[in-house]
Amino acid sequence: MYSYESQLRLATVWTIINLIIPSSPGALDRHVKLRSAVIILQLKSMVNDPCLDVKIRIKAVLGQDT
Repeated sequence: MYSYESQLRLATVWTIINLIIPSSPGALDRHVKLRSAVIILQLKSMVNDPCLDVKIRIKAVLGQDT
C-alpha cells in the first residue's frame, strides 16, 4: 500500500516526465525552465526514494536529462 506522500511524489515525477518527453513540442524549453528552477537537481536527490515506483520514474527523468 502506498502512502499519501509517495503517491504525491509519484504523480509529481510523472508530471515532469510528461513535460519533458522528447517527442512533445516545446519539451526542450520546459526542460531548460525546470533546470533553471533547480527541479532537476531536486530530482537527483530523490534517486534513493523509499518508494520503488518513484525511484524507477526518477531514473527515467534523469535519463532524459541532457
